Amino acid sequence: MNSFALRAARVLTFTLAALAVSPAMATQVQFETRFGKFIVELYDEEAPITVANFLEYIESGAYENSIIHRKVDGFVIQGGGHTWTVEDTFERIETRDPIANESGISNTRGTISMARSSDPDSATSQWFINLRDNSEALDGERTGDDAGYAVFGEVIGNGMDVVDTLGSIQDFYLSTVFTEIPLFNYATGEDRSAENYLFTEVTVFTNEPLPMVLNSGLNGAWRERGDGGEGFYLEVLPQRGGATLGWYTWDTELPGMDAEAVIGDPGHRWLTGLAPAGSFTGGDSVTLDVYNARGGRFVDYGAGIDSNEKVGTMTMTFDSCESGTVDFDLDAFGESGSISISRTANDNVALCEALVEAAADAE
Repeated sequence: MNSFALRAARVLTFTLAALAVSPAMATQVQFETRFGKFIVELYDEEAPITVANFLEYIESGAYENSIIHRKVDGFVIQGGGHTWTVEDTFERIETRDPIANESGISNTRGTISMARSSDPDSATSQWFINLRDNSEALDGERTGDDAGYAVFGEVIGNGMDVVDTLGSIQDFYLSTVFTEIPLFNYATGEDRSAENYLFTEVTVFTNEPLPMVLNSGLNGAWRERGDGGEGFYLEVLPQRGGATLGWYTWDTELPGMDAEAVIGDPGHRWLTGLAPAGSFTGGDSVTLDVYNARGGRFVDYGAGIDSNEKVGTMTMTFDSCESGTVDFDLDAFGESGSISISRTANDNVALCEALVEAAADAE
């Protein structure tokens, strides 16, 4: 078997070995506020009734225009009970039947629980987030009249930075359905508007990756995954809609000074890939013509090239800023196959991800 076939077989073996059934991901919901977004990961297995109830309110649109109507300093923020109207009035969220209490998980800082009356099985739409460890005050018993408040998720990542900011907003007395309510950038006696209230838009967070697009953050060195020797140095030119590439292998012996780039030989150096200007205008892949450049000198770019023979084509497809696939068809050598690639260094990953996000925002 030739060297390219062996490499392709190794890549296929590596790819198949890496396949596994991933465990189900916990449901996540996103809270969007004037101070930023935060994600809550729900306890689907531990509190299935409560999670299902909460998701039903989200999916029905009940939480649209809803506000944080209660805050106790250093204790909790609470929402899910009322919406605001342009007439500066409040409407109660239409509730469904109350649910069975699923207490048992501790009300530690950052957890989200269901608000309710003194009846453990009275929770409907209202929720609260613990600003501190409230386990001593709110956990109670697992069942009965002294049952605790049902925790059904937790704020993840840096989300508590946003929650803490919401919990720091000053309360004001209103002669409405609320005794006190947190209001932003407000002074007693002033007219109120939407800008003063703490809205929380709640949506199910899919965490789907943004569509990958070719960008200059992909530039740099890439290598074959596993123990193969293929390597690529890519230069994406977004302004021109083109790209150039050097395809090389790691030599297993020192080639002679007169060695040519003969594919598959131990002394094989490189092939050249070129996607002319205008070859791509978006998307996650680029197709390049592949050339076998004979001769040439490192110290004098382009000098001494004896020939520049097209030997086939290759397509590079990127599934993320850190991994991709090379599919090649080199007719001149009778070689074709697929190579899984990853970065040699991660210097440009942050730039690549920022450009992907910018492209998604521009759509």
